[in-house]
Amino acid sequence: MLTVLFICREFKIQCKGIGVHPPLELSKQVVHFSATALYDVSTTAIHVVNSHTSTNEFTHPVPRIGKGEIAPVTPTSFEFIVPENAPLTLSPSVGTIEPGKQKAGGKGAKSSGKDKPGTKTPAKGKASPAAAAGGGGNPATIMTYIFLYFSSAAYTQAIGSLLRQCKGSFRTYIIPCYVASGTCGNPGELPYSVYNTLYLEVHCPIVKPELVVISDNGNTKLDFGDISLGQNIIKSITIQNISKKTVEVSYYIFQEVLAIKTWTSALHITLAGKGVSPLVNLSPTLDNGMFDMGAVLASEYLERTFKQIPEFVARDKKSKSLVGTQNNNGQNVFDLVPADGTIPPGGSTEITVTFAPDHPSDHYSDGIKIELFGKEESHSFQIKGTAKPRIMYIEGFDERSPNVESLAEKPSLHTEDEDTKALPEPILFTLQSIAKESEFIPASRELHVGCVRTMAVSQKKNGEFQFENVQSITQKGFNIEPQKGMVEAGAIKPVTITWSPPPGHDPNQPVDASILLTLRGDTVDQFKIMLRAIVVSD
Repeated sequence: MLTVLFICREFKIQCKGIGVHPPLELSKQVVHFSATALYDVSTTAIHVVNSHTSTNEFTHPVPRIGKGEIAPVTPTSFEFIVPENAPLTLSPSVGTIEPGKQKAGGKGAKSSGKDKPGTKTPAKGKASPAAAAGGGGNPATIMTYIFLYFSSAAYTQAIGSLLRQCKGSFRTYIIPCYVASGTCGNPGELPYSVYNTLYLEVHCPIVKPELVVISDNGNTKLDFGDISLGQNIIKSITIQNISKKTVEVSYYIFQEVLAIKTWTSALHITLAGKGVSPLVNLSPTLDNGMFDMGAVLASEYLERTFKQIPEFVARDKKSKSLVGTQNNNGQNVFDLVPADGTIPPGGSTEITVTFAPDHPSDHYSDGIKIELFGKEESHSFQIKGTAKPRIMYIEGFDERSPNVESLAEKPSLHTEDEDTKALPEPILFTLQSIAKESEFIPASRELHVGCVRTMAVSQKKNGEFQFENVQSITQKGFNIEPQKGMVEAGAIKPVTITWSPPPGHDPNQPVDASILLTLRGDTVDQFKIMLRAIVVSD
């Protein structure tokens, strides 16, 4: 080395160095990234090569430090150490290469965005096999860190302002690659020799982006929120061209990231959303899965409502056991309006149920199911109603026939002779007293007297009932309360019938009695209540 001073004197300085041939080599030592916009990503690949297959120094150069020992022919490990705060990632950064092999190690994925206060450098570690094979980089790497730490509107607005003012820059990074014989361990624990270090020089030209987001204060995260399963939600985002030329764009989605690409840059939009199962409630609450429409006069109709939060309501065509008596004219007995619709989250919709029977029957019923988006069934229940021939009726007695109705017309119970008085309709009503040791527990049941709310203006609105000759059954232990009363239209009044076995009663013998019940409404009807009481063991 020759040193020249200003006084025209020369001094010779002797320099000495040691040549090193590392066990590994890089396919290229200088990486030139293409001009990359802020917050965009560029990728390239280099190979780490282990060409050391023989220790014969006379046939080819061998890896050694100076004239020291020749490196053994063994698997050799490497580890790249990326400078702190450098917007670069290498994958895999650590690996082991067999003799005569090479690995796509140090595949660089570079973001040209400036380092942000509070962001974290990704932990160094061995990458997955897919990353080691040289696959594409993950465009969301830097963007994820931004939204973790800076999600305020003011921050996104500031970023948008800085992007418009960007003038570009050029950066160079030197990345050391440490080398050691043998297999690698945990990152940062490679027993390397500093003399075998390889150096990778990376050139990073940064340019102003062509596209920015201007909707939602410049936020590049599009959050769809909670979406019900099967539901489709459409959201829009507005972008602006801040360059001085017209650009053509293309789109693609990769791993929940929407990339809007031009010829020189790409704008990445992070997509987020959460799929949830909708919660469906019915109001009023159904009693054992039953929605009771009550009683109506035959050929009239009755309307009731309930609230629900699903999207579709349809008849249950699968549950045949829920389907009872239907209209003879072929029209639907029950109708629901609306049968379909859309309900916003947290909202509700009111469904009107119409019950329109065309003939008297106590066995009208149908099955209803609530479907979400035409696929998922959330609720199913039975809806029922009764149709009466007159406004006054009774319920709660023993069934005398099955609840499946024939389509054939029932014969009239009354004779065609107008001079012959119609006989009272017989009704069976049984009571059971429980025998406990030396006493009997009284039996008690309710008979319900109802009055239908009719649509006819000329007919009587309220009804009356009366039990006659009550004294004849009192001696046998029966009691009725109340014995007479008035029932308002649309109401049902309970009548309690009790039986207490009289003294000296033989528990093995049933007790029979009968009483006449008169109903006065639009007509006068009489029923013969046949009472039968028995004693059962506990």
